Amino acid sequence: MRSLQGGGGKTPCFKTPSSQEMVEWIQRNCRRPLSLAEVAGRFGYAPESVRDKLVRETGSPFKRHYLQAKMHRAATLLEEKPQLQVGDAAAFVGMDDPYYFSRLFRKYMGASPSQYKMSHKASGRSA
Repeated sequence: MRSLQGGGGKTPCFKTPSSQEMVEWIQRNCRRPLSLAEVAGRFGYAPESVRDKLVRETGSPFKRHYLQAKMHRAATLLEEKPQLQVGDAAAFVGMDDPYYFSRLFRKYMGASPSQYKMSHKASGRSA
């Protein structure tokens, strides 16, 4: 938690991190292994509190935010570097198993990594 100056300057007040701040931090750090406990520690909460806060305020649990951030990061990479192999994109976002990565990518992005690369290369779209 961060201390902010209170209204009269005498009593500090504390700003409670929003679930949006937590999600943004997860997105910025998604390339490395993250745990709910690490996120909780980063924001000064118990893991159960972070879990409940994310589900209550966003409708999604930590793991979904984490995996979705990984898949969006990989999608951006595949758009920017269509020559990149699927296994390399998986490794870039910290996933060792390209088959598991491909299944998750399809789930979150609606197409396999190869299909996604082809559709973005053909259309000339970028992030």
